[in-house]
Amino acid sequence: MNSHAMGRTGVAALTAIMVLAFGLRLRGIAFGLPALNDPDELIFELGALRMLRTGTLDPGWYGHPATLTMYLLALVDAGVLATGRLSGRFADAADFAGQVWLDPGIIVLPGRAAMALVGGWSVWLCWQLGRALGGIGAGLVAALLLAICPVHVTWSQVIRSDVMAAAFLQLVLLASLRVVQGGGRRDLARASFWLACAAATKWPAALAAAAIAGAVIASGRSRRESLGGMVRRLVGAGGMSLCCFALVAPVLVLAPARVLRDLGGEVQVRHLEATGHGFFGNLLWYAQGPLLAGFGGVGLLLAFAGLAALAGSLGDAERLARGRGALAVLVPYTLAQGLALGFQGLVWERWAIPLLPVLAALAGLGTMAVLRGFRDAPSLSPMRPANSPAALCATVIILIAACLAPMLTVMERARERADDTRQRATAWAIAHIPPGRTILVEHFAFDMLRQPWAERFPMGEAGCIDVRARLSARMDYRAIAAARGGRSNLDYGTMPAVLRATCRADYAILTQYDRYARECARFAQACRAYRALLAQGQVVVTIRPEPGEIGGPVVRIVRLSVTGSGESVVGANYAISSR
Repeated sequence: MNSHAMGRTGVAALTAIMVLAFGLRLRGIAFGLPALNDPDELIFELGALRMLRTGTLDPGWYGHPATLTMYLLALVDAGVLATGRLSGRFADAADFAGQVWLDPGIIVLPGRAAMALVGGWSVWLCWQLGRALGGIGAGLVAALLLAICPVHVTWSQVIRSDVMAAAFLQLVLLASLRVVQGGGRRDLARASFWLACAAATKWPAALAAAAIAGAVIASGRSRRESLGGMVRRLVGAGGMSLCCFALVAPVLVLAPARVLRDLGGEVQVRHLEATGHGFFGNLLWYAQGPLLAGFGGVGLLLAFAGLAALAGSLGDAERLARGRGALAVLVPYTLAQGLALGFQGLVWERWAIPLLPVLAALAGLGTMAVLRGFRDAPSLSPMRPANSPAALCATVIILIAACLAPMLTVMERARERADDTRQRATAWAIAHIPPGRTILVEHFAFDMLRQPWAERFPMGEAGCIDVRARLSARMDYRAIAAARGGRSNLDYGTMPAVLRATCRADYAILTQYDRYARECARFAQACRAYRALLAQGQVVVTIRPEPGEIGGPVVRIVRLSVTGSGESVVGANYAISSR
């Protein structure tokens, strides 16, 4: 819809929402750097760097598959390299690569910024989705709720494929809604293309085919199309999606053996602090966790009100017909996503992201449905807000109630990310650990590389590696995958017992011990390994997270016994707080 049809107020409101959306996603986006608090960011960047180094479209890893995400990162990294060479920061590509391995923030920060822009684009698409369901007002509320959604903001600030896949899924839904509203082959082709892009970004996104199928069937029934005609359109849409998939991610089609290998490595039946709870337990976990955290109780109630409005309980005959068409798209999509979440062996907050734009759009529609009860003239268009004092007051109260909890959570998460236990551990180590010592670290502590210590990192089948030596060799993901050996985590606890002698050090900075300690019954071997390590020394510092203030895991810094060393323990075990 053009700006003239929206009016100045609508344009101003949408502009403010988009500024808010980008502002929240870019605020504090450099958290942790040069250390990487999310280790998976390195995986995506390794794929992008490999493409730059080899000059091919093959990232060398296909687990998520995250192919289009890594294509975007490769473009961003190429831009960083070109800008750096023009400014004189990098002498050549080799110098660029060398500096990146010492400070990955050189490419990670621009990569995060690209993800934040994708997140803002997703908010814009949510505005369009809400408008398609309930008009301008519904679209503005939908965009606002997704703009401040803590889960969406959080995962728009890291290099991952989830938010990008969700944006493509929104394009699938928008095209499918046009199909069900009488669109032709062009809309069906668009839906098929965006489905291919979504699947090439995140494998489970292929489930959005259910939305296309619902649109084709609903539009066919409304036009009294024969069953054969609907089947032909469905087959045609499937064929277009496969062709588009081969077009946007040819390596996934040309290397099936490697795709299956990496995909198999992603299939886990248990994971530290992320093991599933059975079908209904998983659904309850997502409802009480990511969805409630994302929208709060008021936002979820508004989403249910929007669903009721689509079902026709609050609408006239014309809206009822339009609502049924939308339900034919949204219900199969939501059911497919929900079933996938329920049957998965693991639970992750980010896996709920594909549902967030739909819930936001429904909440926008629900807000408009509730406000219709305050209208003085029922014949007025439901898409145009009433001017009565009661309606305006109700609008303000509903929006404040819906936005309060998510905004508070966004602010709390921002504070936690800005002050992480792992960066506090580095600060303590710089202040207290003498030069020349060897330190075992379990996280990607690039912020320690310039310090006068030797660092060891536990890398599965490779044992504890010399961090500087391996970084100088410029590893690619294949080396990491070989060392990983199918492990979901690379840490001291999962290392083969025969290789633990390679981890000899003066100090250990442990970020995983407490996580295993909470699940000792499930990870007994890892717990025993940590307890044996702790028995060799003394915990001198324990740095704990504080909800809403300090983020990260519990970090324990251990002074290990070293033969022939007369160095005394630095201090007693204590907790560092933010006060």
